[in-house]
Amino acid sequence: MSINVMRGAVAIALLYAARRFYRNWGTTKEECQMHVPGDGVISEPADVTTEGIWIDAPPSAVWPWLVQRLVQMRRDGAGFYASQGHQKTESTRPEWQHLAVGDTVRLTPGDAGCVLSVVELLEQQAIVLRTNRSGAWDATCTLHLVPHWQDRCRLLVRTRIRLAHPGAIVITELVGAPRALAVRHFLKGIKQRAESAYQAEVSSEASDAATEMAAPHQLH
Repeated sequence: MSINVMRGAVAIALLYAARRFYRNWGTTKEECQMHVPGDGVISEPADVTTEGIWIDAPPSAVWPWLVQRLVQMRRDGAGFYASQGHQKTESTRPEWQHLAVGDTVRLTPGDAGCVLSVVELLEQQAIVLRTNRSGAWDATCTLHLVPHWQDRCRLLVRTRIRLAHPGAIVITELVGAPRALAVRHFLKGIKQRAESAYQAEVSSEASDAATEMAAPHQLH
């Protein structure tokens, strides 16, 4: 009996350690405590998580990819759980750059998935999404770009959840780890595409500048 108790205690300790890691994956203590757009939408949340990633590109270069991915999520219904096939687009498309307050975004696949509405949109800064308040959760999800220097930024995802009834906390804990993995997949996809496109743009501009500088010498 004592062995089973010890095993249970170890399992609980491991789960607690994992929870502390994934609930604020990739962020600092300061980022977890900082105010972001959308924090005032839900007061006294039962659960708050903040996840983030460094992107070697300015917010102006990341924003089109963020908008495009959300529009794709609305169209294809795959949400954060999209496979690489859903995220294979390597260039931004004008028809996928239209996102406005009131638009809906599907975070999970299927007709019964989690659908959020855009409640606030700050150009090149933040997109605030909110669930339908008639469900088990009243939650917001904020995608926030924080500039660092001229060519880097942080992409943060802040989730705040208020429960409709106490029992919903069990489901919230059960989906915590899969949700964190899905968000990480989403962040890495945005990072990869934004950095690749930005580096290509910088290289092209440098090449054009070098060509212009060489042109007068070629005339001689």
